[in-house]
Amino acid sequence: MISKLINIYFIFSILSLFSQNKKQQQIEKNLQEAGSSLDELDDRKAFKLAYKSFELAKKINHKPYLAESCAYLAASSANMGLHKIALNYTNIGFKYCPDDEFYIISFLHTVDADVFFQLNMYKESLKSSHKSVNVLKNFKKDSNARSYILRNYQQLLRTHDLLKNKDSLTFYEKKEEELLFSLAESHFYDYYIDYYINTALRDIKQNDRQRAYSLLVKSYRTSCKYHKEELYSCYYGFGKYYNASDPKIALNYYLKSIDIIEKYKLRSEYTSTIYKDIASIYAFLNNDARHDEYLKKYIRNEEKEKDIRRKNMDVVLDIMLLRKEQLTNIELQRNVLLISSFATVFLILLAVYMVNKFKDRKEIYLHDLSEKKHKLLELEQKVNESFLEVVDYAKKNDPLFWVKFQESYPHFLNKMLILDPNLKVSELILCAYIYLGFSSKEIANYTFKSLRTIENKRYNLRKKLKLSNETDFTVWINQYVNGV
Repeated sequence: MISKLINIYFIFSILSLFSQNKKQQQIEKNLQEAGSSLDELDDRKAFKLAYKSFELAKKINHKPYLAESCAYLAASSANMGLHKIALNYTNIGFKYCPDDEFYIISFLHTVDADVFFQLNMYKESLKSSHKSVNVLKNFKKDSNARSYILRNYQQLLRTHDLLKNKDSLTFYEKKEEELLFSLAESHFYDYYIDYYINTALRDIKQNDRQRAYSLLVKSYRTSCKYHKEELYSCYYGFGKYYNASDPKIALNYYLKSIDIIEKYKLRSEYTSTIYKDIASIYAFLNNDARHDEYLKKYIRNEEKEKDIRRKNMDVVLDIMLLRKEQLTNIELQRNVLLISSFATVFLILLAVYMVNKFKDRKEIYLHDLSEKKHKLLELEQKVNESFLEVVDYAKKNDPLFWVKFQESYPHFLNKMLILDPNLKVSELILCAYIYLGFSSKEIANYTFKSLRTIENKRYNLRKKLKLSNETDFTVWINQYVNGV
């Protein structure tokens, strides 16, 4: 009898170990694919894979996998702009992560640095980047550790560049260069290309054109040697290099970059900028047809990116809501089991019935409440984003301002044309600036015209619209357009 029990226990142990090993293999596969998805900017897929790994790691109580899953969940959330969720996952990751898992700890600090950077919390971003580097300072001989440190040097350079800390920029450029050139180019060519491009773009801003050109040539050669798809970023760099000095050459490079992006259906952070720069150059060359073509491509790409971000957010929020419901269900089940141990069959059945009924009502209420809150937040976000976007275009005197303004305020044009069908586009644009609340001085600054010119145009516009001298133009136009 005892030998049979031992055999059963032995078989059970083997099956349990086999099941655990299978789960670990699945976790490793998911995390590897999540990393690849992040590199390909497919944040939605990365989040789903990391979440599956997180759930599997919880079942086998494997803390390093839990922490690593949290790092990927945080990284994909940060890329989608879900900063609160990202910081929540890094906190959970630090909680689970063993002290000797240096790479995971460094990864979590790197994600924190990126989130703080996106939130304009630059001091916190710098602190997190330094923490990430310090964790791996004793492992610099290891190539993986050096690649992790390089990522943080790139983040530090990005932050110091924005803060215009020239001494720190010089310091970390040397650090980055020393560390990068200690790595084999054949295995880390993507880091080499990023280094050449990013440094060249900084040099272009600082007007160090000689070094910028040299770095761009190196990026071109490295891309041709190892990864020709990356040529789009090299051509973008050359476009920026020639943008001010020779627009025609710049245009040629921009078009080459776009050809690669469109051919391989790449998703790049440069795409919108390239479309916009191409449209601007065609406008400079008085090619209205091509200007309009690339302006439309720019707008379509911006809308596409917004749609991707919206879908990404929906996926994350759905998963988080499902997780919340699962926790609620587990809690309810525990309560039911507790009651059932002290009650008769009749009371158990009654309790189950009441709990289920309460659950249904609660779910309906929570669903309705969540839906209303979601719609309200969406509406507020759209209004705020639309207004800020239009104001930003106005301040930059961007050619897209009038297009975007009409999209945000579709009734404005019809309302103004009712007053005077002969209003010119320039007069309508001036009305738009006044509608947004800009003073004559601000309009003059943003449109690069003299204050006197703007005041004269404003005076002529008042006469055309038959406004008295006592009427406040800004108050009147807002009340008229909004139907107050």
